[in-house]
Amino acid sequence: MECEIATDWNIDEKDLRELEKDGCIDSKTVQTTIPGVEYYITAFLYHGRNGENVAFYLYVKTKAPMTGTFTFSIPSANFSQTLTCPFEGNVCNPDMDSYGEPFTTRQLFFDPKNRFFINGKLTLKLRGTLKCDGENGIKSGDTIGKLFYAKDDKDFTIEVDGEEIRAHKFILRERSPKFAAMFDSGKEEAIQNKVNIEGFSSYIVKAHKFIFRERSPKFAAMFDSGKKEAIQNKVKIEGFSADIVDEAIKICYDCEIKDCVIEFFSMDELLLLLKFSDVYDIAHVKTYAESYLADEITQNNVCRLANAAIEYRAEKLQLSCINSLIKYLKNATAVADFDSLDDAFKAKIATKGLCHVILSDF
Repeated sequence: MECEIATDWNIDEKDLRELEKDGCIDSKTVQTTIPGVEYYITAFLYHGRNGENVAFYLYVKTKAPMTGTFTFSIPSANFSQTLTCPFEGNVCNPDMDSYGEPFTTRQLFFDPKNRFFINGKLTLKLRGTLKCDGENGIKSGDTIGKLFYAKDDKDFTIEVDGEEIRAHKFILRERSPKFAAMFDSGKEEAIQNKVNIEGFSSYIVKAHKFIFRERSPKFAAMFDSGKKEAIQNKVKIEGFSADIVDEAIKICYDCEIKDCVIEFFSMDELLLLLKFSDVYDIAHVKTYAESYLADEITQNNVCRLANAAIEYRAEKLQLSCINSLIKYLKNATAVADFDSLDDAFKAKIATKGLCHVILSDF
């Protein structure tokens, strides 16, 4: 995945002059159209081997390795500096990395003849792209989850279309707030450790309660509710197929992708998985569904996926759709069903596609 970055940063000259020999000023943080990726700019004035230098650095927050190609420019001074570098995290913060190079000395920087400042203001322009180095996939899960999934001591039953899926209550509790509430409710599902899920093909899936508890605040609440699901250790889920529920359970256990079938899901099945994750508040499953749906984006389905992302509160998928729509619109690529998007989402596209202007507020 790739996105453009564009920011104009206006800085007061007096704020830079007041910096110590080794001082810096940070811009505000900007959210990109790649989920979880943010950036900001830092102006450094520091003492180096060749005297007092000035440099601009781009800081990128990302959990996935990225490559950035970007240009810092100050038009009034006829200054331009283009850099290409990886952003892979650092020892102090594995989710943050930065890059920049000195471009002038402090003396030349503040010399009026060089026109870095106009009427006491510096206008720094940043233009460039950030690109994920790998596929938009999911890392394999922990082996502990796979071991639990293989165990026969699952203490909670999910009924789907006449079949049963077994799981551990603690897994459902952790993955889903809805299941957690069910378990704590004192209702039938909590007492019998069984829940019936309707509207999808029937199947019994068994799992550990603690897995559900960890993955879902909804399941955790269910288990603590005192309701029948918590007592019977069984819940019936309607509206989802056994394949969808079974896959969600495997993801809750962090089973390796080779042990799952999500890679072979159609877009419709992925959307159902996304819906299930939203209904049962399982953020871990939602992340998987969003990632795979993001890989399916084309000009023919991006609006459908955007609408689904809005309906199921999938913020990462919304950003992926915005990122693609910006590219399609800039390239004059025809997009199917654009009118189906609501005005608020269209406004987000416009906002993300424009250059960000940051005013100095120091």
